[in-house]
Formats: sequence, structure tokens, C-alpha cells
Amino acid sequence: MRRSCLDLPEGLFVLLSGENPPLGLAEFKAACEAEGAGLEIIEDSGNVVRVKCESDLAIRAARRCSLLKSLCKEVAHLPASPHEAMPMVNGMAIDVPQSPFLVRVQRIGGAGKPSDTPAWERILGERLHLVTGASVDAENPRTVFQLVVSFRGAILGEMLWSPKRGRFLNRSPKRRPFTHPSNLTPQLAICMLNMARVREGQIVLDPFCGVGSTLMECHLLGGRPIGIDIAERMVRGSMRNLRWVGATQRGLILGDARNLPIREVDAIVTDPPYGRLSSTHGERAEALFSALLSGASEILRRDGFLVTLSPLNIGIEEMAGKAGLEFEESYPILITKRLIRELAVFRR
Repeated sequence: MRRSCLDLPEGLFVLLSGENPPLGLAEFKAACEAEGAGLEIIEDSGNVVRVKCESDLAIRAARRCSLLKSLCKEVAHLPASPHEAMPMVNGMAIDVPQSPFLVRVQRIGGAGKPSDTPAWERILGERLHLVTGASVDAENPRTVFQLVVSFRGAILGEMLWSPKRGRFLNRSPKRRPFTHPSNLTPQLAICMLNMARVREGQIVLDPFCGVGSTLMECHLLGGRPIGIDIAERMVRGSMRNLRWVGATQRGLILGDARNLPIREVDAIVTDPPYGRLSSTHGERAEALFSALLSGASEILRRDGFLVTLSPLNIGIEEMAGKAGLEFEESYPILITKRLIRELAVFRR
């Protein structure tokens, strides 16, 4: 670890997506747990969270996540103003492990001024070049330094991981062979699988699989997906989508989620219908959720997770408690301006 003149302890920080920072942090924590990585939260500033974790395992966890913008190794803490930070930058003991390099600046929460961004890039770039002789390359850098500026100050890190641009574009609902208005996006499906702590080789059930959004992402994560749907059209569509992502083993069942024909699974991840964009086939949404939770408690392995989306105020926590499932956490999910769902996590 390269240390600044402040001699900071070793650590990492994550830059979270601005869509839902609390859920983004929860996803990263769950992914770390799934990868067997011990994680200690040092400071939570909303979009930026400082942590202690083994770097290799943190990178593996970050690669799973859909709500992370970057994972960085801490280099220095600086004032929020580039001009105030200049004396400290000039005293920093830092090197560039692989030349050429690039400095990226992210202002969050309206901190700083737009003119600060080029000032930061100039100050940090000149210092790095002066000390190491490394060159700057904005197109193909070998090393990227991420500076995050907030009202609390600025934190500089060496980027260990960031997602590729357009990461989910090829798997977006409109590009799938089979689609439906109730599709989950790849981002939300991945997040739910991470919240279920899904690991490679585990059996994951979606009893309301629809077009197979969670099944596809489960396969790509290394899990063993099983999907059930009451509509033959959806089962056939899921099969097309799974074949499209290269799944050779496609566990799909035409059946009723209220009577699960399975003995045991490691996790359940699902988005049940509730009559808005997807049909409940004449059943009340509350009755469907109650049946789902009762059935889950019978087939979910001990300490296995169930992650589901539901309408707000449907009473899912109370229903889960009656079914013998332990409530872990929940987060509101803004689907549209008029539609908010609850992502809830339960453990058997």
C-alpha cells in the first residue's frame, strides 16, 4: 500500500451508484459474505463507504455487484478544495505501478465547483508525473486513480475494479429473445441474487420465473437455477432466454408456486405477480405471497435466504414470521414514478 504523508492505515473504499446507496452497500456486504470475505465498515458517507477487507476477495465481491461504481485502495485523504489540498499533494509519497495513468474525479452531493474537476486533474496529474515520470493516457490507462469529492472532504484511491461501460446492455429486456412488460432488469435481478448470498453451484429457485430474468443471471453467476411458472408461454420463453445466455442445464417446470414440487433449495429469489403488469390468475396478491412464504419455509435449507419483491404495505414481514422465516432487511425500490416495490430479505 502506498501511503500519503498522512500515513493512513491500509483500507479500501467503494463508490456506490447514486440510484439507491443503502441497497448498494447492502448488496456489497452480502456479496462479500457470499465470497467468504470479512468486511469491516469504517465510515459510511452515503455514496462513499470506507471499509477494511482483503483486496482479492473484495474485488471478487465487487465484480458480482450491480450497484457499485468502483472499488479503490485508499491513497490519501485531502481537503475538498484543490487549492487547499495543493500543499498536501506536493508532499505525497506515491507511485504509479503501471504507466500510463489517469486521474478521474467524481463530485457527489453537489460538493465543490465544476471548475474544481480540471484543477484536481492538473494538480494530481502533475504531481504523479513529476515524482514517477509516468505519462497520462485518457484512452488506455494502465492505472486509474479515483478522487471522490464530498462535503466531508476528498479521498484519493487507486482503482482496483470498475464495471465496463454498457455492462448490462446486451442482456437488457428489449434484447432478449423473449420479453414481457413485467421483466426484471439484469441489474435488479443480480442485486437480488447477491442479497440471497448465492454461491457457485447452489440451487436457486424462482417459483414465479416469468421470462427467466433471475434464472439467466443466476446461471451467469455460477448457480443452478430452477424456474416454475403457471403459464406455459412463460416457461417456453424462459427456455429460449436461458438458451440465449448459454445455459445447457435448464431446470424449468410448468407448475403452481402454491404447491412446490421440490424438496430442498439453497435460495429462493423471485418477483411474484400482483396484478399490475403480470397476472395473478385470479388469486389475490396477499394469498400468493402467503403461499409463497409457507412453501419456502418447507423447502429452503437451514440458513438459506429468500429474497422477494412485493408491494409496499402488503404485510410481508408478518406473513413471513408466521411461516417461520426470519426478517433480515428491506429496501424500497423505485420502479417508475408511480410504482415503488419493497425488496425484502428473509432467512430460514
